[in-house]
Amino acid sequence: MKKCFTKTNLLLLGAMLQTSLIQAQGTIDLQGPANEIATQVKGIVTPILGIAFIIACVANAKHFYGENADVKKGIINIVVFAIIIGVMYGMIRWVFSQSL
Repeated sequence: MKKCFTKTNLLLLGAMLQTSLIQAQGTIDLQGPANEIATQVKGIVTPILGIAFIIACVANAKHFYGENADVKKGIINIVVFAIIIGVMYGMIRWVFSQSL
């Protein structure tokens, strides 16, 4: 019975696989679709973060009105939300500034 997996056959198979991968690498263009998705995400991120900040301000409105009003706590919560949203926006901008 003849061996199927001889050293020569495995080397030949490996070379064929390597050349086919190199050829496929040149024909697949993912930069165009990735740039389109990045452009769409850039346009969506700013309004979403703005809406999140407005919701955070409305949620903290209870600290400004009523019997147990604590203006300092409300302002601190809003500043903390602003810092978190600013950091998120900065990280997103940094990721998109990196080249693909």
